[in-house]
Amino acid sequence: MHPEGISNAPAISKTKNPNEIVGLGVIGVGGQGTRLLRWAKEVPGVEIRAVNDIWDQRLEAAIQESGNPKVAAYSRYTDLLADKSLDAVIIATPDHLHVPVSLDAADAGLHIYCEKAMSTSLEQAKTLRDKIKGSNIRFQLGHNGRGSAMLFRSREIYTSGTLGTVTYVRTSYFRNSNVGEWRSQPPPACTPEHVDWQQFLGPAPSRPFDPRRYLDWRCYWDYGTGIAGDLLSHSLDSVNFVMSTGCPQSCVTTGGIHFWKDGRETPDHWNAVFDWPDRKLCVTFSCLFNNAHWGGNYFGSSLQFFGKEATLEMNARHLSLYPEEPSPRYEDFFTELREKWGMQPDETFRTREIPPVYQWEQDDNRYKSSSHIRNFVDAIRYGTALNCDIDDAFEEAVTVMMSVEAFQRERKVFWDPVKQEIA
Repeated sequence: MHPEGISNAPAISKTKNPNEIVGLGVIGVGGQGTRLLRWAKEVPGVEIRAVNDIWDQRLEAAIQESGNPKVAAYSRYTDLLADKSLDAVIIATPDHLHVPVSLDAADAGLHIYCEKAMSTSLEQAKTLRDKIKGSNIRFQLGHNGRGSAMLFRSREIYTSGTLGTVTYVRTSYFRNSNVGEWRSQPPPACTPEHVDWQQFLGPAPSRPFDPRRYLDWRCYWDYGTGIAGDLLSHSLDSVNFVMSTGCPQSCVTTGGIHFWKDGRETPDHWNAVFDWPDRKLCVTFSCLFNNAHWGGNYFGSSLQFFGKEATLEMNARHLSLYPEEPSPRYEDFFTELREKWGMQPDETFRTREIPPVYQWEQDDNRYKSSSHIRNFVDAIRYGTALNCDIDDAFEEAVTVMMSVEAFQRERKVFWDPVKQEIA
């Protein structure tokens, strides 16, 4: 396993003829790794040639899931990286292993699709960024929302100026489910005899085998950054994709374990405020794990872009544009509403529910886009731009770590772009 501070010597990745099959290996085939494997199988010209997991039960399931009777199965990821039939890997391990495994994959000359969040420390993020930028390896961070038509349409609406000046974005994840709260019931087969616990620990502190730490690793600081790396990273990356915000200039975070007194270390409530003073922009993030009413879908996510002229609101179900009454841009829209509703010319809309002036529908073919995995494969084949490359990934890592540092230091923190440090 790669230690931090490794030499940043350039790695040489394999190049592909567009007509050749892309051989793919999957490292970590738990819930998300299996989903990624399934999505990868759907991409034309991709073959799952190797799978890896430290739990034999998951490894056996991945063999069947691969759809390849000749797929190689490895209990150690280093053995998979040595497989010469591979061109690229998907890394879907717990977060604390993302950078060490990615560095080893880069040394093997393999293109990398790494699940988010990219890292659990700023120094790790710097090491991986410098390693990738010193090579010709294609690196995609797994913010698969960047492959969604809805997000592309949101960016199109924002950049058109339709919203007017946007000074505030509100994001949230409200959940109320065992999956969303990282609470699982260890099955009988989850034992030291079946799980390579030392591989799981990797660079983390040594501890006796604990199925809860293995299955619900997001609950513990040793292996991840809790809500920050799991959910805040999604929301803030989406804002970055739509508005090209880059790294925040400052952050304040509060939170705590307010409901689930189940032995977890990372909070079940998380609230962060990010500021970009030079852009006159503030972005907030809120999360809780005992109510899913706000957000409007199973995952409880919501983004709202508040502009002088209009508000853009999106979640997993819809994308809607709501005009502001004082805006001359939408004067005709409000005139028609007044006539339709029989309102007086000076009567305000303040007490009425304004309908959206525009709604995006899932089946709108004009805005369909390829999957995040397909984008990664196309980048390998044709050299096309990645939706979430190493620079985007580094900005995500800075954002996540600023929130964590603000929470742990119990004060406002700042990003120093010159020193590349959180102060």
